[in-house]
Amino acid sequence: MYNTTTAAGGAGGAVYGGLSQGCEFTGNSSYNGGAGGCVGNDVAEFSNCVFTANSAFNLYGGALIAGKTENLIVKNCSFYNNEVKKDTNSAGGVANGGTFTDCLFDSNKVGLYGSGGALSGAIATRCVFVSNTARHGGGSYNTVANECVYTNNASVSETRGISGAGSA
Repeated sequence: MYNTTTAAGGAGGAVYGGLSQGCEFTGNSSYNGGAGGCVGNDVAEFSNCVFTANSAFNLYGGALIAGKTENLIVKNCSFYNNEVKKDTNSAGGVANGGTFTDCLFDSNKVGLYGSGGALSGAIATRCVFVSNTARHGGGSYNTVANECVYTNNASVSETRGISGAGSA
């Protein structure tokens, strides 16, 4: 269990790379993103984990951030109330980048002018997006979505659930 850790000037409040299975990440924070975990150029895999109320002040990924999409692999995880707080150019309340399979994204958000309430620039397969919020793509933005379900996601622009590539 990783609770209330802080990365004051960088990214990766709780972990940086590696393998995490069956872990809980709650209340972690970072300045530049990835409060629960940061991948950078390393490879990281998360399976059967729960991420709750993690936040980044600036930039990307309230819960996770990937240096390269192919380096972050996430399976069977749940994400609740994660956010990027900055109002401009923020993306991915949960993550910016990464490959997500069979995950739940519920009530995640980015700042007033951000994109992708849950995901931005990621690949999602068989995921469920519920009640996520962003200016563009309340559920996801610029994300390849395969066999995903979008319900009650909110956007203050014209792209309510999904924006960018993919199919729901």
